[in-house]
Amino acid sequence: MLLVGLVALGLMFLSWRIMPRTIADRALIRSQALAIVGGTAMSSAPATIVGSGIYVGLAAAVVLVCFGLTIVVKRASQPYVAPEFDDDDV
Repeated sequence: MLLVGLVALGLMFLSWRIMPRTIADRALIRSQALAIVGGTAMSSAPATIVGSGIYVGLAAAVVLVCFGLTIVVKRASQPYVAPEFDDDDV
């Protein structure tokens, strides 16, 4: 669970940092292409902002990481040992 949480956290963090800029660039390119094809003046590209879904994803990834850490840190205090049988029971 810890590894899955860390991977999820890394992906969500990278998406939070990279995706808005990438989408803004693509929107600007599309706006330029429409202006060239239509023969009109280029309109401004729409503003891109990070939605609430990315924050929910980041929170869920942090919960996964914390749950994975509890599994790693909090191990069973007594490991499982097979019960020993007395020779008298045979």
